[in-house]
Amino acid sequence: MERNYLDVKFGLPTGYRFCPPDDLLIMDYLMNKIMGYKLPADMINEIDLYAFDPPLLPMSEFNHGRKANEAYFFTLIPQTYGTTQQMERAINGGSWRATGETRQIYHKNEIVGFKRIFVFYEGQAPTAKKSSFVMHEFSVNPSLVSDDEPDLRAKTERYVLCRIIDKERAQNMIDD
Repeated sequence: MERNYLDVKFGLPTGYRFCPPDDLLIMDYLMNKIMGYKLPADMINEIDLYAFDPPLLPMSEFNHGRKANEAYFFTLIPQTYGTTQQMERAINGGSWRATGETRQIYHKNEIVGFKRIFVFYEGQAPTAKKSSFVMHEFSVNPSLVSDDEPDLRAKTERYVLCRIIDKERAQNMIDD
């Protein structure tokens, strides 16, 4: 029996899927990455996510989740106008548009972070078309970091963990 690439690379049992709950993505992965601590599993790559249109992301990364149609990345949110309040999600071939409200993520009754959901639209407004890519962007609650550590606090405001889901890939897997 041939073993899956992930099984071999990380020494994982056959059938393993990387799909931690939202609070653990923030506490065990994103916060540890920001603080420079060792991660529980080295399964999330760091890339400049906003330099790529989603179809150009490495397809080898889309092997996570329940349907193997998810990819996880650490990235910095591009900063514009010199403030962290004004952040963009535009890319050459389109833009990530927020859908719904920002959700608070709790861990042990404490708000540890936030989750924003974006959909990628190909092309420019007003003719942009909705794509099959959805992004869940996770950020750490800056209030978890002391005001006495401005560099670390700034990093928590711009450093995010993104789960990219390709709905078309998931549908193709169902159809196969």
